[in-house]
Amino acid sequence: MDIKVKLNELIDIRVNEIAMIRKSIYIQKSNNLRNIMEKYSIVMFYSLWEGFFCESLGLYIEYINQRNISIFDFHERLLAYCISNTMELEKNVTDFNKHIVLSKNLLQIANNGFINIPKKIDVKSNTTVKVMNNILKKLCVVGINEKKSDEFNLLLMKRNSIAHGDFENSYVDNRIILKLSELIINSMDEMTENILEAINKSSYIKVIN
Repeated sequence: MDIKVKLNELIDIRVNEIAMIRKSIYIQKSNNLRNIMEKYSIVMFYSLWEGFFCESLGLYIEYINQRNISIFDFHERLLAYCISNTMELEKNVTDFNKHIVLSKNLLQIANNGFINIPKKIDVKSNTTVKVMNNILKKLCVVGINEKKSDEFNLLLMKRNSIAHGDFENSYVDNRIILKLSELIINSMDEMTENILEAINKSSYIKVIN
């Protein structure tokens, strides 16, 4: 699998869709219709970004899984992420019988020496830079530039306001459309570069002092 080609395909699809969304807004002759489309374009923009974030990391994880790397060679952050998600350790399990099952599964993982990293990425519909960078850090990928925090917060706030019917905070104009669409395009490029850098440097491999 040429992951660079796959990542660029994900970007191309979304760049084209963003261009079509923006064009469909600008060609409207009715101001009311244009305003409505501007507002609901934010929901589509958010969906395009969250989809890219999760799909691109899914490709990265698939790349690592195909390497058949021993768990003893995983970087400690990636190993912790992998075991935590495979065994659902973040869930508050109080049933002791489930503890027994988890212990057996952990021993089986250790005996096998190999494990597939779960590909599902759950941002819990909360793509703040802090949340995304926490996930990226666990996967040994350089995070998104923190200077983009305000813009991503704006995207999330507008998306939530529109989705939940908060009309007071759901105003969107051409300036916001341009700002957030450029944010998504630039961030897709940035994240792709960071994923490819992690692969080139084998950042997911344990550092030996």
